[in-house]
Amino acid sequence: MRRVVAVLFAVAVLGAAAAAYAGSSTPTGLPSGNAVFGGGHFAFYNTGTDRDFSLSATKGTSGSKAVGTLIYSQGETIVQVTCLNISGNEAVVGGIVRSSSTETLGTFDYMMFTDNSMPGSGGTPDAVSGLFLTGQQGKQPCPAFDPTVTTNPLTGGDVLVHAA
Repeated sequence: MRRVVAVLFAVAVLGAAAAAYAGSSTPTGLPSGNAVFGGGHFAFYNTGTDRDFSLSATKGTSGSKAVGTLIYSQGETIVQVTCLNISGNEAVVGGIVRSSSTETLGTFDYMMFTDNSMPGSGGTPDAVSGLFLTGQQGKQPCPAFDPTVTTNPLTGGDVLVHAA
């Protein structure tokens, strides 16, 4: 008898939680502003050289600054995010190089990302450009996504582009 009561109680609690979740209008855990999150690896422009990246970038909806971190090629370059530009499922994330074994510290670098895990994408993998090196010191205007730039499909990982 105790087992039946415990099972009925658990079913009631889980049912109430599921109903509350289904009734919510926004997914749990997503920020109220724009955001790009992800990480993974890709073959760098079919050269056979693998590259890795990890990123977390957010920007509020009312003109706030972009913040976050972009780590490229197993920590070879670490960028403090100062730029986030989103259009649909495409994003540009960039900022100031803070640590690097190959790039000039303090320069503005950026990458382009495409989140293809949208409904109807047909299983197309997310894609990423290489790291663009501008050579410019300090914060720069955030470029728009350039569809003419060749991107690399991810061979592992995921990118989430969230537009507010």
